[in-house]
Amino acid sequence: QHCQRALLLNKGESLFIGPSTEATKHYYLLNQRPDQSVSVTVLGNPPADSEKSTTSHGPTLDLPPKAFLDISSKKQIGTGEAVCTRVALLDSNGEARQAFKQADRVTFFYEFQLKNNIGVPICAVTIVNEKGVIVYCKNSWLTSEDFPIEYGDQTFVSCFQEVKLDIAPGEYIFHVGLACASEHAWKSRQLISVYEEANYLKRVCTIQEVGSFSVGLGMRDGIPFVTHHGLVNLPDKITTVMHT
Repeated sequence: QHCQRALLLNKGESLFIGPSTEATKHYYLLNQRPDQSVSVTVLGNPPADSEKSTTSHGPTLDLPPKAFLDISSKKQIGTGEAVCTRVALLDSNGEARQAFKQADRVTFFYEFQLKNNIGVPICAVTIVNEKGVIVYCKNSWLTSEDFPIEYGDQTFVSCFQEVKLDIAPGEYIFHVGLACASEHAWKSRQLISVYEEANYLKRVCTIQEVGSFSVGLGMRDGIPFVTHHGLVNLPDKITTVMHT
């Protein structure tokens, strides 16, 4: 949350120096299980025809090219097995937006092109506030929704991740990522503890600070209101008792 730059050393060899968030991703890739070990690659730009690509699951995202965020200059850190091709922020009506209000629902759409069959894809979004504090980080491994494992020779993986913005007004950035797991691990994930999770997930591709958005006060009948004070709106229950 506070460190801006970091140096990654491996057995005395300098592997990376730069933004701490990027250094962390390189570290995670470096320390995957031996049978998951791969060369760490900073991937290039997405394919030139990425705007024409279609999703492998769910509906095709029928938006004009200008609705997608420009990710051509964004660094993608990964194994070389996938590259992020399209990212968009959508409101509850499916329209591209980057300004929201408290309690609005935002859908993060992000798509990866696969170079080979990676197994069961695991998609993730991380939201970070202006002070570098992670206010949301969740991947599809943590959800109860299932994934059609038999997806054949499809070469694109798309994710629609909907989040209710019960967070403080302000400016936010977000990261997207792709990991993978074996079919056996995916089917058994409810039996795998959080301490063992890293042994079953393989990080494939991460794109840092892919975009930003703002959150303002909510509106009720044209009148601004605040849903809560503080960073996030946690589930709660308040009981008030009056007595003599």
